[in-house]
Amino acid sequence: MNADSLDAARYRWLRDHSVPPHNFYISVPDEFHGVKFKPSDVDAYIDAAIAKQDVLR
Repeated sequence: MNADSLDAARYRWLRDHSVPPHNFYISVPDEFHGVKFKPSDVDAYIDAAIAKQDVLR
């Protein structure tokens, strides 16, 4: 498995198999207390941030 694939697998493991009852933990400001994020939302936010910063170019 190459490094990129391994990183992707680690991310999916953290996102999908973290400690119950929370499938994924995101550190957010207090004003977002109680807000639940779906895995697909998290992926979309990360993708948008990467695109905005042109990280992958």
